[in-house]
Amino acid sequence: MEKSPELTPPDISGEGWLIRYTTFIPLETAPNPWCDWLGVCEFDSFHGDNREFDMWSDDFRTRSDVYVTWDYRSGEPNGLHHDPQTGVTIGYLDGEEVATDKAPTSDMKIENEEFHTDWISYSMDLASNIPILKAFDKPIAPAIDAEYDAKVYKNGDFEFSGTHDQAPSHEMYMMQYSSDWGFPIHQHEHQDFKYLFPPFPNCEWKISVINNELVENTQSISDDGEWERIGEDLKFTHISDQVSYSGGDFKAQIWGLSANDTNKTFKLYEYDPDNDDDYVGECTVTTNAYDCIWEGIDDATDGPNEKAELYLKTEAGTNVFAAVFYEDGWSKVGSSSEFTDESDRISVAEGQLKASISGNLSGKKTTFYLYEYDPDNSDDYVGRCTVSNDPYECVWEINDSNTDGPNELAELYLLTYSTDGPFSVSFQQKGDSWEKIGEDLEFTTTSDRVSSNGGNVKVNFSGYDASSTITFQLYEYDPDNGDDHIGECTVTGTKNSCNWKGIDVDGSNNKAELYILTNSTDCPFSAVFFD
Repeated sequence: MEKSPELTPPDISGEGWLIRYTTFIPLETAPNPWCDWLGVCEFDSFHGDNREFDMWSDDFRTRSDVYVTWDYRSGEPNGLHHDPQTGVTIGYLDGEEVATDKAPTSDMKIENEEFHTDWISYSMDLASNIPILKAFDKPIAPAIDAEYDAKVYKNGDFEFSGTHDQAPSHEMYMMQYSSDWGFPIHQHEHQDFKYLFPPFPNCEWKISVINNELVENTQSISDDGEWERIGEDLKFTHISDQVSYSGGDFKAQIWGLSANDTNKTFKLYEYDPDNDDDYVGECTVTTNAYDCIWEGIDDATDGPNEKAELYLKTEAGTNVFAAVFYEDGWSKVGSSSEFTDESDRISVAEGQLKASISGNLSGKKTTFYLYEYDPDNSDDYVGRCTVSNDPYECVWEINDSNTDGPNELAELYLLTYSTDGPFSVSFQQKGDSWEKIGEDLEFTTTSDRVSSNGGNVKVNFSGYDASSTITFQLYEYDPDNGDDHIGECTVTGTKNSCNWKGIDVDGSNNKAELYILTNSTDCPFSAVFFD
């Protein structure tokens, strides 16, 4: 709980709650990233708010105060009172102030209001552009965006959920009206100004307190539906950085075209350390945020790591381009070449499994059976697929009945009784395509550390009573500073999984050293980590 004597309430006859949502730049000064990305270099930096999370600070980029109150006498709900505010933006060039302006508050709006004797609900849309970044008197930089849904009860219970950019810092508080105390609802630290651009994922969050008990508190990084972001290069003129591609369809979303670039061709290449790089295909871009998609380029994943190092190439010029790279979620998990009856085994987690089978298949009906290897009993039959074209794709759903071994993976292989071989197969997985990276099978408060490649991480927990509700915190070890808190997850039952998205890597090994922390006494616990 925090309090301050400085809150000056508006003239509202009633009691209830103030919901405060604020965005701020934690830095003293921030470099102008649009100088590189958009070529707008009239100033090289702008002033920040130079602070940490603080419910009472008057330094901010945007602030929305919503007063949710009920009449003293009748107990009936009052109308919502909204007080939107923006801070002054100052631009500097070589340390000298060259621009100043203040964004309007017209893009902070309340919608979907509902009023009841015991509760009031509403939706809030929050947006604010950088007012000194303009062309032809119109803003050209992406806005700070956030939105949330609120249901506030007279007794102090609440249900909030929302989503926002990962820049700058976002904070939300609930204060008793009219008094001088309150408490935090949601806080998210500034990551990078690139997260203002649409291709980059938002933070999604939800928190609920019912009957004075916390029933939900989650925070995650959104994804792009069927597409998984695998890398980016936000500043290239001729050749982009390489990105590791696992298989399936590949997408590059490209920015940076000027008004004179009505058509710009980008060629996709696969890096080959021993020979000339392989040309994959090309795409002509006509607008910014253009999606270039290449389908069925699994053959590019031919290296020992079963990945392809891809990059874009275009004619050199004065433009600076940005590209964000995606794959469609099908990741190559293994292959077997020139088999006659039984393929090599692969290890997979739960999720969809696709087998792309080739060989002497055209004009014939050939049946392939999928089995799970069992070292102690007869192998388990999973399913079958009859193919008639070359190549042919078979898809199976792998569930927890298959991943029943101590490593929580399924050891799978194809079997056929056809004499028309040899055959080849490439296995891909979609959904929970996880690689085990470590485990701690007996810990009380702090687990052993594991090394993650970043991105999405899953932890399977077990070892606690079925009736228990346990909260686990995920941290990244930092040898030079305080360890970084990534997020938390509440589990119930005898087994449960927690997923965290968008984990960054750092350090000389380009890894994230992760561990679990809990203050529950319902131990010991078991944790198995997956990338």
